[in-house]
Amino acid sequence: MGTLALALALALSATSAISADAHDETPAFTHEEALTSDNGYTTLEWDAVRPVVVRQGSTPAMSAARTIFEGTGTRLFVSGLTDGDYYFTIADAAAGAPPSPPLHLAVMHQSLSRALWLTALGALVFAATVFVILRGACRER
Repeated sequence: MGTLALALALALSATSAISADAHDETPAFTHEEALTSDNGYTTLEWDAVRPVVVRQGSTPAMSAARTIFEGTGTRLFVSGLTDGDYYFTIADAAAGAPPSPPLHLAVMHQSLSRALWLTALGALVFAATVFVILRGACRER
């Protein structure tokens, strides 16, 4: 009977140690360096076992930051960003939890002239393909 009680006590202490470690784990972004985007969207990923709060700001000081996500999960798709610098922090959703250091995202969309050149090139390839198909169809008749 004493052995059973000892085994039960050890199992309970191991379980409480694991849950204490999970409780003390602070959420952190998995990105190791600053992010860049040339299209105005990105996916933020983090490690967390509890609900989190993700905030977005325009300065590293996170003044005037706004909450963009609150809940459980480990990934967030952020879109609709214009050219500029953005900063994100993550914190445990518990009141008073300290935020992570800010993660920097630099958004620089492709230039309009490049987009127009690529569109023109695509139109040229399309027209050439249609021409080759129609020419081949006329020769078979």
